[in-house]
Amino acid sequence: MKLNFKHLYYFLVVTEEGSITKAAERLHLTPQTVSSQLSHLEQSFGQPLLTRQGRHWVVTDSGAVVVEYAKDIFELGKELSDVMRGTPSHRPIELIVGITDAIPKALAYKLIQPALNIEQEVNIKCFEGTYQDLVGRLAVHSLDVVLADRPIDNQLHIKAYSHLLKHSTLSVLGSPKLNVTGSFPENLNQLPFLLPSEHHWLSRVLYEWFDEQDVSPIIKGQFDDSALMKTFAKAGIGACCMPTVIEKNLTEEYDLKVLGHIDTISEHYYALTVERKITNPAIQAICQSAIDKED
Repeated sequence: MKLNFKHLYYFLVVTEEGSITKAAERLHLTPQTVSSQLSHLEQSFGQPLLTRQGRHWVVTDSGAVVVEYAKDIFELGKELSDVMRGTPSHRPIELIVGITDAIPKALAYKLIQPALNIEQEVNIKCFEGTYQDLVGRLAVHSLDVVLADRPIDNQLHIKAYSHLLKHSTLSVLGSPKLNVTGSFPENLNQLPFLLPSEHHWLSRVLYEWFDEQDVSPIIKGQFDDSALMKTFAKAGIGACCMPTVIEKNLTEEYDLKVLGHIDTISEHYYALTVERKITNPAIQAICQSAIDKED
C-alpha cells in the first residue's frame, strides 16, 4: 500500500475541525471532495477511521493511531522545511525514561537533571517499574533510557549497553523515635530495621555485613519500593540504608537521623540504552555529567 499524504493531511484536518464542512472551508475544497478523499484513505487502510457522533465526526480506535502518526509526519515535514531554510527547529526533544523501583526518587532527579539543563527544550516522560519490565520495554524501543542500580544482565539476551553514572556508599538512618544510643555499628544490635526485598542484591549483602560486624538488627519489613521504605522509616518503624549521596535530602525531608556509614558497600547507578554511542542529546547530557564529575 502506497500512502497518499494528501489524503492523510485532509483526514488530520477533519479530526482537528470535527467537521468535514469546516475542514473543507479550511482546505478551500468542497465537502464532497474531502469526503471522497477520506473514503479513499479508509479503503487503503482497510478499516474505518472516523465515525459519526451527533453532528461531529470522531476518530475510531484505528483512526486515533493514524492521527498520532500523522501529527508526527507533518511536524517532521515542517521541521525539515525549517532546517533546509536554515531556521532552527523548535521541536522539543522527547526523553522517555524508565526508573527502576530500587532507585530513590531524589537520586533519580539528580541523575536526570543534566538533561533539563541543555539548550534544547526537553519533554520528559518518566515510568517506574521493575528492572526486568523496564529492560524489556527498552529492548522494544518504547523507552529511550533506563536508570537502574545494576548493569545489563547478559542472561536476558538483550542487546543493550550500560553507562555508569554514579556510585555511592551507604548511610544508615533512623527516626529520632527509635531513641538510638551508642556507637556505630554496635547501636544496630536489636534495632528495628528495614531492608530492600529479599531478591535485591543489597539485602543479601547487608545480611553478610551484619554478620561481619556481629550485630543482629530485628528485621521489621522488606520493600521493593524505596520510597515506601523511607516512609516507614520516618514513622519510626525501623532504621534503613540509603545512598550517602542523598543523605542530606533524607535528613531534611524525612526527618531522619544519621546513625552511621557503611563505607565497604557501594551502590552503582547506570543509564541503560540500546545504543553504544548515544545520539539523543538529553541522554548525552546525563552521561557526560557523570564523566565530568568523575574528572
